[in-house]
Amino acid sequence: MTCPDLLLLSQLLDGELDANQPARAHVDTCPTCTARLARVRNAEKAAGVAARREPAVETAPSMGCLTPTQLVAWLDPTASARERHAMNAHLDGCDHCLGEAIAAARTMAQLDSGPSHPHPVSDVLRARVASRWARTPARRSLTELAVAVTRAGARLIERHLAEPFRDLVEVAPVAVPVRATADVGTLHFELRADETRIRTTVVPSGDAVSVTMVLADAAGAPLPAQRVSLQRHGRAVFSAHTDDAGQIALPVLERGVYEVSCPGVAAAFRLDLR
Repeated sequence: MTCPDLLLLSQLLDGELDANQPARAHVDTCPTCTARLARVRNAEKAAGVAARREPAVETAPSMGCLTPTQLVAWLDPTASARERHAMNAHLDGCDHCLGEAIAAARTMAQLDSGPSHPHPVSDVLRARVASRWARTPARRSLTELAVAVTRAGARLIERHLAEPFRDLVEVAPVAVPVRATADVGTLHFELRADETRIRTTVVPSGDAVSVTMVLADAAGAPLPAQRVSLQRHGRAVFSAHTDDAGQIALPVLERGVYEVSCPGVAAAFRLDLR
Protein backbone atom coordinates (compact mmCIF):
# COMPACT_ATOMS: atom_id res chain seq x y z
CA MET A 1 0.00 0.00 0.00
CA THR A 2 1.04 3.64 -0.38
CA CYS A 3 2.19 5.60 2.65
CA PRO A 4 -0.84 6.88 4.65
CA ASP A 5 -1.43 10.60 5.06
CA LEU A 6 -0.62 12.44 8.26
CA LEU A 7 -4.19 12.43 9.60
CA LEU A 8 -4.23 8.64 9.43
CA LEU A 9 -0.87 8.50 11.22
CA SER A 10 -2.31 10.73 13.93
CA GLN A 11 -5.24 8.32 14.35
CA LEU A 12 -2.78 5.42 14.56
CA LEU A 13 -0.79 7.20 17.26
CA ASP A 14 -3.97 7.86 19.28
CA GLY A 15 -5.00 4.19 19.09
CA GLU A 16 -8.10 4.93 17.03
CA LEU A 17 -7.44 2.39 14.27
CA ASP A 18 -8.55 -1.23 14.21
CA ALA A 19 -5.84 -3.76 15.01
CA ASN A 20 -6.21 -5.22 11.51
CA GLN A 21 -5.89 -1.84 9.77
CA PRO A 22 -3.33 -2.27 6.90
CA ALA A 23 -1.74 1.06 7.78
CA ARG A 24 -0.53 -0.37 11.10
CA ALA A 25 1.44 -3.17 9.45
CA HIS A 26 2.74 -0.80 6.79
CA VAL A 27 4.13 1.69 9.30
CA ASP A 28 5.92 -1.10 11.19
CA THR A 29 7.90 -2.00 8.06
CA CYS A 30 8.32 1.43 6.42
CA PRO A 31 11.27 3.57 7.63
CA THR A 32 9.78 6.66 6.00
CA CYS A 33 6.47 6.29 7.83
CA THR A 34 8.26 5.49 11.08
CA ALA A 35 10.03 8.85 10.79
CA ARG A 36 6.78 10.61 9.86
CA LEU A 37 5.05 9.01 12.84
CA ALA A 38 7.78 10.40 15.11
CA ARG A 39 7.13 13.88 13.69
CA VAL A 40 3.40 13.52 14.37
CA ARG A 41 4.16 12.36 17.93
CA ASN A 42 6.33 15.44 18.52
CA ALA A 43 3.65 17.71 17.04
CA GLU A 44 0.94 16.21 19.28
CA LYS A 45 3.21 16.57 22.31
CA ALA A 46 3.75 20.25 21.45
CA ALA A 47 0.00 20.72 21.04
CA GLY A 48 -0.56 19.20 24.48
CA VAL A 49 1.99 21.55 26.02
CA ALA A 50 0.27 24.53 24.41
CA ALA A 51 -3.13 23.38 25.71
CA ARG A 52 -1.73 23.36 29.26
CA ARG A 53 -0.44 26.92 28.70
CA GLU A 54 3.13 25.88 29.38
CA PRO A 55 6.02 27.62 27.58
CA ALA A 56 7.03 25.77 24.44
CA VAL A 57 9.55 26.38 21.71
CA GLU A 58 7.77 27.14 18.41
CA THR A 59 9.24 26.53 14.99
CA ALA A 60 9.24 29.61 12.80
CA PRO A 61 7.04 29.74 9.69
CA SER A 62 8.64 30.13 6.28
CA MET A 63 7.47 32.06 3.23
CA GLY A 64 5.84 28.93 1.79
CA CYS A 65 3.94 27.89 4.93
CA LEU A 66 0.24 27.08 4.77
CA THR A 67 -2.21 29.86 5.60
CA PRO A 68 -4.87 29.41 8.30
CA THR A 69 -7.43 28.95 5.50
CA GLN A 70 -5.37 26.16 3.97
CA LEU A 71 -4.98 24.44 7.35
CA VAL A 72 -8.77 24.47 7.78
CA ALA A 73 -9.17 23.10 4.24
CA TRP A 74 -6.79 20.24 5.09
CA LEU A 75 -9.29 19.11 7.73
CA ASP A 76 -12.29 19.70 5.45
CA PRO A 77 -13.80 16.61 3.78
CA THR A 78 -14.94 18.75 0.84
CA ALA A 79 -11.37 19.68 -0.13
CA SER A 80 -10.33 18.25 -3.49
CA ALA A 81 -7.76 15.47 -3.78
CA ARG A 82 -5.46 17.87 -5.64
CA GLU A 83 -5.60 20.42 -2.80
CA ARG A 84 -4.99 17.78 -0.15
CA HIS A 85 -2.05 16.30 -2.09
CA ALA A 86 -0.30 19.66 -2.24
CA MET A 87 -0.94 20.38 1.44
CA ASN A 88 0.19 16.89 2.51
CA ALA A 89 3.40 17.36 0.54
CA HIS A 90 4.12 20.58 2.44
CA LEU A 91 3.21 19.11 5.83
CA ASP A 92 5.58 16.19 5.23
CA GLY A 93 8.49 18.63 5.30
CA CYS A 94 7.36 21.48 7.58
CA ASP A 95 7.34 20.97 11.36
CA HIS A 96 5.75 24.38 11.95
CA CYS A 97 2.69 23.69 9.78
CA LEU A 98 2.36 20.12 11.05
CA GLY A 99 2.17 21.44 14.61
CA GLU A 100 -0.44 24.01 13.58
CA ALA A 101 -2.49 21.33 11.80
CA ILE A 102 -2.45 18.93 14.76
CA ALA A 103 -3.42 21.77 17.12
CA ALA A 104 -6.28 22.75 14.78
CA ALA A 105 -7.54 19.15 14.69
CA ARG A 106 -7.54 19.00 18.50
CA THR A 107 -9.39 22.32 18.73
CA MET A 108 -12.07 21.13 16.30
CA ALA A 109 -12.49 17.93 18.32
CA GLN A 110 -13.00 19.96 21.51
CA LEU A 111 -15.52 22.26 19.85
CA ASP A 112 -17.51 19.30 18.48
CA SER A 113 -17.52 17.45 21.80
CA GLY A 114 -19.96 19.83 23.48
CA PRO A 115 -20.84 23.45 24.27
CA SER A 116 -18.62 23.70 27.35
CA HIS A 117 -14.88 24.32 27.13
CA PRO A 118 -13.01 23.10 30.23
CA HIS A 119 -9.73 24.83 29.37
CA PRO A 120 -9.20 28.60 29.71
CA VAL A 121 -8.11 30.36 26.53
CA SER A 122 -4.76 32.10 26.87
CA ASP A 123 -4.26 35.75 25.96
CA VAL A 124 -1.59 34.67 23.49
CA LEU A 125 -4.05 32.44 21.62
CA ARG A 126 -6.70 35.19 21.64
CA ALA A 127 -4.19 37.61 20.11
CA ARG A 128 -3.14 35.12 17.42
CA VAL A 129 -6.76 34.47 16.44
CA ALA A 130 -7.56 38.20 16.39
CA SER A 131 -4.53 38.95 14.20
CA ARG A 132 -5.58 36.37 11.61
CA TRP A 133 -9.32 36.91 11.66
CA ALA A 134 -9.37 40.07 9.56
CA ARG A 135 -7.26 38.67 6.74
CA THR A 136 -8.77 35.16 6.66
CA PRO A 137 -11.73 34.83 4.26
CA ALA A 138 -14.84 33.26 5.75
CA ARG A 139 -15.18 29.53 5.20
CA ARG A 140 -17.96 28.50 2.82
CA SER A 141 -21.13 27.73 4.77
CA LEU A 142 -22.12 24.09 5.03
CA THR A 143 -25.64 22.67 5.14
CA GLU A 144 -26.41 21.61 8.73
CA LEU A 145 -29.15 19.27 9.92
CA ALA A 146 -29.97 18.46 13.55
CA VAL A 147 -31.86 15.23 14.29
CA ALA A 148 -33.30 14.39 17.71
CA VAL A 149 -32.88 10.65 18.30
CA THR A 150 -34.66 8.69 21.03
CA ARG A 151 -35.49 5.02 21.44
CA ALA A 152 -38.98 5.85 20.17
CA GLY A 153 -37.84 7.43 16.93
CA ALA A 154 -36.00 10.22 15.12
CA ARG A 155 -37.19 13.64 14.01
CA LEU A 156 -35.66 16.61 12.27
CA ILE A 157 -35.54 19.61 14.65
CA GLU A 158 -33.21 22.11 12.95
CA ARG A 159 -32.06 22.81 9.41
CA HIS A 160 -29.76 25.26 7.68
CA LEU A 161 -29.41 24.94 3.90
CA ALA A 162 -26.38 26.15 1.96
CA GLU A 163 -25.07 25.63 -1.56
CA PRO A 164 -25.37 23.35 -3.45
CA PHE A 165 -28.59 22.29 -1.68
CA ARG A 166 -31.72 24.33 -2.38
CA ASP A 167 -34.46 22.33 -0.67
CA LEU A 168 -35.08 19.68 1.99
CA VAL A 169 -38.29 17.68 2.22
CA GLU A 170 -39.41 14.90 4.52
CA VAL A 171 -40.55 11.99 2.38
CA ALA A 172 -42.53 8.78 2.75
CA PRO A 173 -40.60 5.62 3.72
CA VAL A 174 -38.81 3.76 0.94
CA ALA A 175 -37.89 0.09 0.76
CA VAL A 176 -34.34 0.16 2.12
CA PRO A 177 -32.80 -2.32 4.57
CA VAL A 178 -32.56 -0.55 7.93
CA ARG A 179 -32.46 -1.88 11.46
CA ALA A 180 -35.91 -0.86 12.64
CA THR A 181 -38.91 -2.36 14.32
CA ALA A 182 -42.57 -1.58 13.78
CA ASP A 183 -42.80 0.62 16.87
CA VAL A 184 -39.73 2.76 16.09
CA GLY A 185 -40.24 6.11 14.32
CA THR A 186 -38.03 6.37 11.24
CA LEU A 187 -37.00 9.70 9.72
CA HIS A 188 -36.80 10.00 5.92
CA PHE A 189 -35.68 13.23 4.26
CA GLU A 190 -34.28 14.26 0.90
CA LEU A 191 -31.71 16.97 0.24
CA ARG A 192 -32.14 18.47 -3.21
CA ALA A 193 -29.60 20.30 -5.34
CA ASP A 194 -29.92 21.29 -9.00
CA GLU A 195 -28.57 17.97 -10.28
CA THR A 196 -28.51 15.71 -7.22
CA ARG A 197 -30.87 14.14 -4.71
CA ILE A 198 -29.62 12.60 -1.46
CA ARG A 199 -32.33 10.60 0.29
CA THR A 200 -31.44 9.74 3.87
CA THR A 201 -33.06 7.34 6.34
CA VAL A 202 -32.30 7.70 10.06
CA VAL A 203 -33.35 4.93 12.47
CA PRO A 204 -32.64 4.62 16.21
CA SER A 205 -30.70 1.43 16.94
CA GLY A 206 -30.56 1.05 20.72
CA ASP A 207 -28.30 3.80 21.98
CA ALA A 208 -26.88 4.30 18.49
CA VAL A 209 -28.22 5.33 15.08
CA SER A 210 -28.46 3.58 11.71
CA VAL A 211 -28.22 5.77 8.60
CA THR A 212 -28.85 4.73 5.01
CA MET A 213 -28.45 7.03 2.00
CA VAL A 214 -29.52 6.84 -1.65
CA LEU A 215 -27.86 9.12 -4.22
CA ALA A 216 -29.76 9.97 -7.41
CA ASP A 217 -29.73 12.56 -10.16
CA ALA A 218 -32.43 15.22 -10.60
CA ALA A 219 -34.59 12.78 -12.58
CA GLY A 220 -34.39 10.14 -9.85
CA ALA A 221 -31.95 7.80 -11.61
CA PRO A 222 -29.58 6.13 -9.13
CA LEU A 223 -25.93 7.20 -8.98
CA PRO A 224 -23.78 4.09 -8.47
CA ALA A 225 -20.07 4.01 -7.54
CA GLN A 226 -20.25 7.38 -5.77
CA ARG A 227 -17.84 7.74 -2.85
CA VAL A 228 -19.41 8.74 0.46
CA SER A 229 -17.05 9.75 3.28
CA LEU A 230 -17.79 10.38 6.93
CA GLN A 231 -15.74 12.45 9.35
CA ARG A 232 -16.07 13.15 13.06
CA HIS A 233 -13.89 15.66 14.94
CA GLY A 234 -11.97 16.21 11.71
CA ARG A 235 -11.02 12.53 11.43
CA ALA A 236 -12.16 10.06 8.79
CA VAL A 237 -14.37 7.31 10.25
CA PHE A 238 -15.87 5.76 7.09
CA SER A 239 -15.50 5.80 3.32
CA ALA A 240 -17.19 3.59 0.71
CA HIS A 241 -19.03 3.66 -2.62
CA THR A 242 -22.74 3.49 -3.39
CA ASP A 243 -24.00 0.23 -4.92
CA ASP A 244 -25.75 -0.20 -8.29
CA ALA A 245 -28.96 1.22 -6.79
CA GLY A 246 -27.10 4.34 -5.57
CA GLN A 247 -27.48 3.16 -1.98
CA ILE A 248 -25.02 3.02 0.89
CA ALA A 249 -25.46 1.96 4.52
CA LEU A 250 -23.25 3.85 6.96
CA PRO A 251 -21.85 2.00 9.97
CA VAL A 252 -23.96 2.14 13.15
CA LEU A 253 -23.13 5.56 14.59
CA GLU A 254 -22.80 6.93 18.07
CA ARG A 255 -24.70 10.13 18.71
CA GLY A 256 -22.62 13.12 17.73
CA VAL A 257 -21.79 15.54 14.91
CA TYR A 258 -20.66 14.10 11.56
CA GLU A 259 -19.66 15.60 8.23
CA VAL A 260 -20.89 13.66 5.22
CA SER A 261 -19.05 14.26 1.95
CA CYS A 262 -20.02 13.11 -1.57
CA PRO A 263 -17.16 14.47 -3.71
CA GLY A 264 -18.42 12.96 -6.96
CA VAL A 265 -21.47 15.25 -6.86
CA ALA A 266 -19.66 18.13 -5.10
CA ALA A 267 -21.93 17.96 -2.06
CA ALA A 268 -21.40 17.81 1.69
CA PHE A 269 -23.48 18.41 4.81
CA ARG A 270 -23.14 18.28 8.57
CA LEU A 271 -25.39 15.81 10.41
CA ASP A 272 -25.96 16.41 14.14
CA LEU A 273 -27.42 13.25 15.71
CA ARG A 274 -28.49 14.25 19.22
